[in-house]
Amino acid sequence: MNPQYPLDVELGDGTPLRLRLATPDDRDALAAGFARLSPESRVARFFTGMPDLSNRLLDRLLDIDGSRHVAIVGQDISRMSDVEQQSTGLGVGVARYITSSTDATQAEIAIAVIDEYHGRGVGRLLLDALIDHAVDSGITTCTATVLSDNTKMIRLLASMGAMPRWDPGDRTVVEFEIPSFQISPHRTLSAAWPVMPARIA
Repeated sequence: MNPQYPLDVELGDGTPLRLRLATPDDRDALAAGFARLSPESRVARFFTGMPDLSNRLLDRLLDIDGSRHVAIVGQDISRMSDVEQQSTGLGVGVARYITSSTDATQAEIAIAVIDEYHGRGVGRLLLDALIDHAVDSGITTCTATVLSDNTKMIRLLASMGAMPRWDPGDRTVVEFEIPSFQISPHRTLSAAWPVMPARIA
């Protein structure tokens, strides 16, 4: 069952992180988070090293309805940020899925984590939360398209049992598929990550 958001958890190093559902009001926060991505991380997420997010792309990323398009934000609540208006904490990552226009049980997922939080478990936490939400929402298969040199994301997806599918005509990218049957029905987000009492309702 989906947890109640906002949800406060601890990373392995003790960092307190708040998970919450993103809303269309997160425009400034999303732009601020993008500014903290290195050129390499921008290429890994968007397949291009664009210097900033265009208004058109921001509109697409914030076209969130809670069912067809869902995004989960991770915030370090030990660090304050003026642009985070809905709750306190520095935005450190976001994971999202968008369902197929022809099949609501299929969804494409994507994750971005700011560079200073790489290697601390944020990506895995966001992916766990996103997959839990997707499965509870009736999605049976999640896919992710990753650049073939994005070894961190490839290792993360493979560790969850995702199956790679290579395009013989384009070896620069690899598509991963995560069937819901590979996710234990007894596994929950709270079982995998220490949950703290919510500090803000």
